[in-house]
Amino acid sequence: MSFNFDTILQQGKVAAENVKKNRAQVKEVLNDLEESLKRFLDMDLEHEQRIEYVQNQDPMLALTNMLKPREITGYKLLYIKNKQSDEDLFLFKIKFSADIYPVTIVREKNHIVADDQNEFADAVGQVMSNSQLHLKLGSFKRRVDEKIAQLPKPVPKDDEETD
Repeated sequence: MSFNFDTILQQGKVAAENVKKNRAQVKEVLNDLEESLKRFLDMDLEHEQRIEYVQNQDPMLALTNMLKPREITGYKLLYIKNKQSDEDLFLFKIKFSADIYPVTIVREKNHIVADDQNEFADAVGQVMSNSQLHLKLGSFKRRVDEKIAQLPKPVPKDDEETD
């Protein structure tokens, strides 16, 4: 008896290519968001995704479970960060399905599900237009500006002209 897996292998290949395409679409949206935030806040920053872990509510339980591996929630936390000041700001949670889409975005109690790139960009736009988030963006900018102002000024090298 002979088994032919050619069709199944081809389906897997097509599915893998689709995941790559979806991943690139999400990256494009997040990169566009980063560039817009750079212009809006007038500063250098980058976005980063961090893994979210289950938080233990009971401090005593946390102490007894220190040797156990931390449990992952399945969400990634999206932050923007200014490297010069080392300040960062949480924007929203994001959860990808196995094929990337649907993507779930969570900010506070709001959950938005996006089935494609356009819906994902719209969902990110909804989150980024939130008034409370804009208050936090203003606070983030002030913290960054204050930390950068406190940094020591660079000393000119001997071969540079000074005014």
